Amino acid sequence: MTPTVDNNSKFLHNFTLINISANEALSVALLEFNFTTNYTMTNGSGTFTHFYYNLTGLNSSSIWRVRIFANDTNNNWGVTEIRFFEANNSAPIITSAYPNTTNYSMNEGESVTFSVNYTDLFGPTFNITWLRNNTNVSSHIGMTTTTNFTFAPNHTQPGFWNISVLVSDGYAIGIRTWNVTVNTAPELTLTANITVNESQLVNVSTIVNISDANGDTITYYYTLPINATGFYLTSLQSSGIFNVTVTASDGIFNASKNFTLTINEAEDDDNDGSNNSADQLIGNSSSVTATTVSVNITVNSTVNLTQTFNGTLPVKIFNGSKLLFEFNFNFSRSRLNLSNIVITTRSAGNFSGVLIRGLNLTSQNQTKTVYLDNVSYQNSVCINDAEITALANISARCNGANETLVVCDGTITNNYNCTAIDSGTRFVIFGLNHSGVNQQCGDGDGDGYGTSCLLGNDCDDTDSSKTTTCTSPSPSSSGGGGGGGGGGAAAPSSYSVSILAVPISIELKK
Repeated sequence: MTPTVDNNSKFLHNFTLINISANEALSVALLEFNFTTNYTMTNGSGTFTHFYYNLTGLNSSSIWRVRIFANDTNNNWGVTEIRFFEANNSAPIITSAYPNTTNYSMNEGESVTFSVNYTDLFGPTFNITWLRNNTNVSSHIGMTTTTNFTFAPNHTQPGFWNISVLVSDGYAIGIRTWNVTVNTAPELTLTANITVNESQLVNVSTIVNISDANGDTITYYYTLPINATGFYLTSLQSSGIFNVTVTASDGIFNASKNFTLTINEAEDDDNDGSNNSADQLIGNSSSVTATTVSVNITVNSTVNLTQTFNGTLPVKIFNGSKLLFEFNFNFSRSRLNLSNIVITTRSAGNFSGVLIRGLNLTSQNQTKTVYLDNVSYQNSVCINDAEITALANISARCNGANETLVVCDGTITNNYNCTAIDSGTRFVIFGLNHSGVNQQCGDGDGDGYGTSCLLGNDCDDTDSSKTTTCTSPSPSSSGGGGGGGGGGAAAPSSYSVSILAVPISIELKK
């Protein structure tokens, strides 16, 4: 009886009420469920002719079998036919959807219409709800079996979205979900232009700010002179102004910005590829001003003067292959500018000489060693250890300011030392600060005699007519007579005698 479901019927719930009625009073009514379980039905009337039982917990889409056993008051049993029914409370089935992939990618400014088709076993009225990021954006109730929703994100809606449609039959819900990525271009900003000096490193990343709403991996592209990694190591030939474009790509969209790269010209006086600010050796062999000298220079035994030098290193200056000067120079303390150096040599008659100026080593606490050809076998040199401009500034007597006469026998004189080398063909002179040296003795009048001269000392070095002996003239007298006239004596003569004392240095040796 009602509301018992009909035989071979389906219903939406997971429960059902079984009702029976009898034409006589019953003492008991039993409901046999699925041939396995008996349930005692409840009397629903005072006459014991109406009984019922509520079946619950029925699984969906399963066939259930029931029949009733009844006993009247006279202990007579009766049984009904077997009845079949199906409890079907499954959700509506979504049969098709667009887009047909769960993950969907679209670009900012585009639109997409999501749609689904669905069915339900009993074709009830459907309650349709569209959600965007779990927020209800559209809902309606109807009998139709299709629905759609259009999503059109603008420039403020990039990123990731969840679009879902819920189809309910009032008892269960069918769901379809899409994961939507709205692509947008990276947000690229450049914070400043870049200005560097030649030989400095340009690093574009220091001015780049980037954001991407999609969290994509960003690839950068640069125009010249920037390399693919965003760097540019400038050289001393890189000066100029450049308009550089930086492009950021997320694989779909690109964003580009420009900046101005200014590379200031750096000073490189010797054109060796090193900025003056970092170059402790300015110039090369050709930078030295020299007469009658073919200048070659080594630093720490190398002729490569374009490298960076640090610390105290030996410097040698040659005339061709013949060594002229050598000294130690601390490149970490100061800069050696070869263009300041002037070298003069001479080799004529009984004299040879060498002069180097523009190289004061006083601040370095170093001295120079000078090499001089022995052209006359005069065994002494005159050192003028001042910043003189010419060898002619060295006096003939070697007694001027800052002058010292040094015998080349290896003996130290006023911190100077002169020694004969190369079988006596050259002299090496140690201890000079400024360096003007002549091979000579102290011969003021040029007669070959003087202090340490080979011919000997000069008794009067101001008079070339006097050498080793200076004597006073003897007075003379005359007398006579004359015949017939008598005679008289001549008047006496008067003389002025000058005696020149020349100091002689005598060195005593044990």
